[in-house]
Amino acid sequence: MYSKGQDVFRTVLVRRFLFTILNILLLLNSTVNARQYTYLSYSQIIQRMGQMNAQDKYNIIDIEEVQNLTTASCVADGGSNEPCRFTSMKITNFNKTSEEIARLPQVLMIAGFFGKDRIGSTSILEFAEDILLNVESFRPILNSIMLILVPIANPIGFSRGESTENGITTATDFPLYYSENLPTGNCFSTSSSRFVNEIIRNSLISTAFVISASSTDLTKLSKVKLTQAIRSLSSMSLKRVTILTGNGL
Repeated sequence: MYSKGQDVFRTVLVRRFLFTILNILLLLNSTVNARQYTYLSYSQIIQRMGQMNAQDKYNIIDIEEVQNLTTASCVADGGSNEPCRFTSMKITNFNKTSEEIARLPQVLMIAGFFGKDRIGSTSILEFAEDILLNVESFRPILNSIMLILVPIANPIGFSRGESTENGITTATDFPLYYSENLPTGNCFSTSSSRFVNEIIRNSLISTAFVISASSTDLTKLSKVKLTQAIRSLSSMSLKRVTILTGNGL
């Protein structure tokens, strides 16, 4: 059983971790010029997630894929069409018991809502790769929380280089905005909004980071709406939603 002191320690550790991640992301613009930086394509991200899963000898990675969200195709490298893949990655110490894992605070990091945004998706993927390459350094974190990483929330738009999914903005494609979408009253009409809903409804996320690189695609109003939409999907466990955006990201 956990004591109150242990819970306090875990809370402090999680807060320190999130503060560190936030500062890394906010400082990314000042460090990105230190090397040749190439934003990853849809195909490259999906491929590298699979490679990480295959290389995981520490039992810290679990790849999950939501099926049957759309019949639309995504554009692979080379221009060919292929079935879209809606993939998330859970990272924690899976050597714990299922009961211990269930009690871990869950932190969601999600990018690629707007298909023209590349740096958020690439950063999340490279962050996961850094964890796998430096497991022992991240061990205190892996023992204390579960990370749920979603590099591409909108695979259709991302693979086609389009901000929306077939012309529909994901930020307002949620039940919270049903009345705004009248007379049709559509919600969950995009596969990306249904994907996000599946992740949040099947998790107990305490903190969420939504990363967007484009200050033009993600207006102030869209930021507010996306924050409200994610919070509306969650249970009472979700305490904080942070949108990271701007030219520096």
